[in-house]
Amino acid sequence: SKWRLAKDVLHKLFVTGFDGTVANYMTPDRRYELPVFDALRAAGFSIEGYNDRGAGSMNYDFSDPYTLAKVRSAVGGVLTRYLVRRLRKFGGVVRARLDWFAGKGLHPANPRVVHIDGHATDHDAVVVDIALP
Repeated sequence: SKWRLAKDVLHKLFVTGFDGTVANYMTPDRRYELPVFDALRAAGFSIEGYNDRGAGSMNYDFSDPYTLAKVRSAVGGVLTRYLVRRLRKFGGVVRARLDWFAGKGLHPANPRVVHIDGHATDHDAVVVDIALP
């Protein structure tokens, strides 16, 4: 709902801060999505070694008309203009790490995110090699 979204945005701006919020989209396992990652750990799974920590799997590009229309529809014009202005120092892009691999008892190697032009999704592919014993 718009109210829930507004509440979330205000919390992120006043508690985490704007720059901290943008940075935390790359590390949801440390703050925003703790229950998911806690459940993985409790079941004996690990994300370490399975994921390229420096690459986002989705980019919210605020120069893209489609992205702007979605944001404007969700939060209104005033907040959208504010976000566009504040995101200039990030090149207008919020990188987010939305897609993850987790495993146990495996030997992950060479995790990476692969961007494929013209693909049918707004997420980039996450890839990891698994070394066989």
